[in-house]
Amino acid sequence: MSRPNLPPPPTGCRHLYVIGNGFDRYHGAASAYADFHRYLLRCAPDVAATFDRYFGPQAPHAGRTATDGAPHVPGRRGQRNPRPRPTWAENHLWSNFEECLCELDREKIFDSLDAALPRIGPDDSAFRYADYRLPLDRIAGIVEACTFEMKYRFHRWINTLHYARGFRRRMLPLDPEALFLDFNYTTFLESEYAVPRSRIRYLHGCRRDPFGSLVVGHRIDPETSLDRWLGRIRRRRRYRPQLRNARGRYYPNDRLAYLAYFGDERSEGWHNPLRYHAAEEAVERIEAYYRRSYKPTADVIDRHADFFGRLRDLERITVIGHSLGAVDLPYFDRIILSVDAPEALAWRFSCHDDADRRRVERFCRRQGIAMTDETVFAL
Repeated sequence: MSRPNLPPPPTGCRHLYVIGNGFDRYHGAASAYADFHRYLLRCAPDVAATFDRYFGPQAPHAGRTATDGAPHVPGRRGQRNPRPRPTWAENHLWSNFEECLCELDREKIFDSLDAALPRIGPDDSAFRYADYRLPLDRIAGIVEACTFEMKYRFHRWINTLHYARGFRRRMLPLDPEALFLDFNYTTFLESEYAVPRSRIRYLHGCRRDPFGSLVVGHRIDPETSLDRWLGRIRRRRRYRPQLRNARGRYYPNDRLAYLAYFGDERSEGWHNPLRYHAAEEAVERIEAYYRRSYKPTADVIDRHADFFGRLRDLERITVIGHSLGAVDLPYFDRIILSVDAPEALAWRFSCHDDADRRRVERFCRRQGIAMTDETVFAL
């Protein structure tokens, strides 16, 4: 395959490359979030199943993972490995992995907790404290699987990535005097393109960093996320203070999700104090997840202020393999603010298909960039 129609690198220009995941995928690396999903299905299927079940805007309908009901094939040493097949989770949830990290289904978790909590009080002779702790420990397991365990597995997966055989025939003619803002976690610019580390800034960390330190997450402020969710559900019938049974009689709403987010200790429907304390602890665990999975974009920008300070005289920006998603737009805003003459910037974007081109067009409209025939090039 011939190289993309990139112009020869100009000499002596002030040039910035913005590198996204499409750069690694162009060289044959299996670095899409769907590939991470398949890695988890092999190495940590419980983590993948937890994410499939409890995350996404359609989480109640996405409980089936890519292994549910799938036939098994013999693996090495007699292991039974699942045969992956397309599902809603793989096609939609994992393709928007970081965005869906802010879609933990609070309601589904509370419904599970409500069904598992004992209905008897601590004064009952049949009460066992373990019956109360076990459902809460299950909530803790969900949160841990999707924070600490997910980050650990993500870093392990990054360290398995490599370029496809024969990638050197497709290498791009990069400007050796340019700076590189790399959104990837790999180090292929250094190892395969011999770009000095001093010219590269790994915005979200790289594979050399300690485990758990890579910046992975959503961009929705935790308080904003909670307010939006409460605004969506507060008018639903199941969250009214009084519910009506089949006989038409009203009774106090005793659903745990309602009591946890709209009730207080004086609310009817608690049945016993243990439900109140369980709901309180579950709320804290769930909201702590949102705080831990939040990608602090402003903090990341502040940590790399020295790099952005080197962009004052920038004249050219070449974006390769970046999706221009909403989660990363603040970084582009910071680049533009760092340049003394942003209106004179010459932008170029790589495009793999029509969907990429539409994303570029939306980005250019947002930033007021005039598109020409030279604005995009095929990758």
